Amino acid sequence: MFSSLSIIIPAFNEGSRINQTVADVLNKVSKVASDCDLIIVDDGSTDKTIEKIKNDFSDQFSSGVLKVFSIKHTGKGAAVKAGVLEAKKEWILFMDADNSASIDQLYHFFSYSDFDVIVGSREVESHWTKRVEQKSRKLTGRLFNWTVRKLLKLPWLDTQCGFKLFKKQTAKQLFGLLKEDGFVFDVEILYLADKIGARVREVGIDWYKSEQTSVRLCRDGLKMFLSLFRIKKRWAQYVF
Repeated sequence: MFSSLSIIIPAFNEGSRINQTVADVLNKVSKVASDCDLIIVDDGSTDKTIEKIKNDFSDQFSSGVLKVFSIKHTGKGAAVKAGVLEAKKEWILFMDADNSASIDQLYHFFSYSDFDVIVGSREVESHWTKRVEQKSRKLTGRLFNWTVRKLLKLPWLDTQCGFKLFKKQTAKQLFGLLKEDGFVFDVEILYLADKIGARVREVGIDWYKSEQTSVRLCRDGLKMFLSLFRIKKRWAQYVF
């Protein structure tokens, strides 16, 4: 169990499902952390995401367990960064609003608390891991991660899984440097983690991907691939 945990959930037009995810987190989190708060960062939603959360969880707001704030619509990376910079607990987790990996997946991280970053992975197989996802997205994800490994020389099999845990000091340092606002922010964070010598462990988790997603393969795929070259160029000569 983790002693102190801040959970970050970025949300953009998640009003139809965010309350189910919040309820699931609040119901289960006491089994994985003794002291926690949940920070929802609304990325400029237009579907009253925040209002729906506030209507159903007023008690958690008054107790300080649940916090919500909005930023101008910028992207998932910007929303996670805003949440991390706000977080105060010893450990900081970010997870997806669709609950593809539920909070109880932190069970699998307990043995690795000596690492600075623990990366949830859909590609590291073990006796417990399950992955439910459209075949097209699975294949595209594997192609993207293959490109990441070849271009940026990173060792991890899955950079894009939206379930990552950081020690606070490491998270503040990495997200303080982060420049990518969109979906490829995970790659930049792990590239920076490698640059600064952070201890990173990739751990297999269960993953149940909702068909409802804000990622569009054709619209966002090319942008994500091009972003890899931008990341490499940006940090190639940077001395840490």
